[in-house]
Amino acid sequence: MDTSNPVIQLCMAGARAEFEHRLDEARQLYLQAWEAHTDDYEACIAAHYVARFQDTAEASLRWNQLALEHAEAVG
Repeated sequence: MDTSNPVIQLCMAGARAEFEHRLDEARQLYLQAWEAHTDDYEACIAAHYVARFQDTAEASLRWNQLALEHAEAVG
């Protein structure tokens, strides 16, 4: 994993915020990662983290399915 990748950095910052119970900040960082993705690899990672902060199980499932679709497209 390339920790200098901007999407990875946003997800790592989001994870730190999440573990420090700064949940609104974590949610925003994960959404920023999604908005910043430029390829399927980045999209897969960002969607996985965005899924963690959905209001319903259905929405979480949709984001996780999106993460899987992008993972399968990586090759």
